[in-house]
Amino acid sequence: MEFLKYIIKKILSPQSGLYQWLKNSYYRLGASWRPVYITDLDDILRQYAALRESNVFFINIGANDGITEDPIAEYVKKHQWKGIMVEPVGYLFERLKQNYQGFSIAFENSAIAKQTGKQKFYRTAPSLALPDYYERMGTLNKHFLLQHGAGTPNLKDYIIEEEINCLSFNDLKNKYQFSQAQLILIDTEGQDAEILQSIDLQALNTEIVIFEHIFLSFSSYKKILLLLRKQGFKAYRVGRDTIGVKNTLSLT
Repeated sequence: MEFLKYIIKKILSPQSGLYQWLKNSYYRLGASWRPVYITDLDDILRQYAALRESNVFFINIGANDGITEDPIAEYVKKHQWKGIMVEPVGYLFERLKQNYQGFSIAFENSAIAKQTGKQKFYRTAPSLALPDYYERMGTLNKHFLLQHGAGTPNLKDYIIEEEINCLSFNDLKNKYQFSQAQLILIDTEGQDAEILQSIDLQALNTEIVIFEHIFLSFSSYKKILLLLRKQGFKAYRVGRDTIGVKNTLSLT
């Protein structure tokens, strides 16, 4: 149904009677919470960066090295965005700091979780025997790592269990004393929904939210989309990610 909607939007003028009728029918069927499928996340970020320029404070949760497959890296560097980058894995955290040396960014070597304190964290040891993307699959849920690495022989032999520091989002906010975060990026291998539900986007005047939906259950994903809609966001979906854009922004 979403693909059909995408095709209709490409074919019909939004001002046409047929388009409006189809749109109203779609919403009457209870599909207003569903995201709009797009082909390029960067198109929205490019428009947003042109609109806000350097006036963005961001939170990047699960930042990895801050470069690899990071959709906002280009704009952080080009427009000197300020913010906080959160990464729990030690050697990735060191890379992250090196990659953003000299920028107005705070670095937090923790994971964001429901509660502050020490928790078990699971990741794979760096190895030439594993695809590079395993570096980005550290998680608080060991079952997640095993489930999504089921096709990798002997994956269990490479899994490292370690205790890491965790902060609730509220404690992160208190630690760094920020009152606004125009952009929030979350990539935490299945924990995205839990983290998003703990954030008051309206209180932070958040305008852009990006999270990875691919590892969420249908019910969790729908709950987050309804939450975004309730807080005044329109959701777009592209590849593995969903981006929420505040309705007050004139972005397409």
